[in-house]
Amino acid sequence: MKTTIDTDIATLVTHSYGKRNINVLVRTESTSGTTFKEMDISVELSGGFDSAYSSGDNSEVLPTDSLKAHVLALLENQRNLSLEDFGRTLLDRICQSATTAKQAKCILSERSWHPDVTEHVQYKNSAYTATQPNGKVLVTRLGTDSYVFGGEMNLNTLRPSESSFIGFMKDRYTRQKDVFERSLIGDLNCRWTYSVLPSDTDKSRSLVREVLQGGFANVSSRSVQETLHGMAVLLLNEVKDIDEVNLEFESIALKEHDGPNTPGSDVGVWLLSETAPSFTTAKLTRKVQQELNR
Repeated sequence: MKTTIDTDIATLVTHSYGKRNINVLVRTESTSGTTFKEMDISVELSGGFDSAYSSGDNSEVLPTDSLKAHVLALLENQRNLSLEDFGRTLLDRICQSATTAKQAKCILSERSWHPDVTEHVQYKNSAYTATQPNGKVLVTRLGTDSYVFGGEMNLNTLRPSESSFIGFMKDRYTRQKDVFERSLIGDLNCRWTYSVLPSDTDKSRSLVREVLQGGFANVSSRSVQETLHGMAVLLLNEVKDIDEVNLEFESIALKEHDGPNTPGSDVGVWLLSETAPSFTTAKLTRKVQQELNR
């Protein structure tokens, strides 16, 4: 027996579909030798597909396999584009087919594989070593020709000392004690938006990584909140093309191992806690941009 659904009682607010984590390895031959580039690309189309949800009409839906095919076709012809230009070109091509999409977005990251310089030249097949991914790039298309550029970066961080947490609020359930010296370890996520796309985007992302690493190590830390705020201010100060910064730090609790102590030893052993991690977020925008928006 077929079920009849009354669609008049509900309104579709938002919807999207796409293809995540299209992971490819691209080989490039040049006079300087052979290099490999690993890319991870996700594509999402939003809005404009109401009828596919309400009545099963897929006439405006471009299959997700076609989204992947667009990525592969562009890589065959434009493999040397920067991530930003690749994302912009990709969305332009996809939206020429998916004309009803109200918004298109892609997230891209890459890392390069270079010949291992430690390998002896007598071997015919060279070994390759991969670099650390230089962050993610976010490209959004609104309407027909409006693009918004930004980036995202994840870092595993450890600060062994010079961090404290004192003077906090206490209620009847609080068991936390004042800590004047502690270690911070966890995952730091940074997302940012550009005011103007920098001319050298690879250099800009490298600078973001450098500032984040230096800031986490050196910014005053009477709390995680103070550290995140200081890092965001530092990033806005050092990278002039960035207008907005979103930071999130997910910390891992450490439990010191109560084993026998060796006299004169500086060895410390901690158990990484399996309990629910704590997180702290901060979003900062450039003051000049805030004043312009008023």
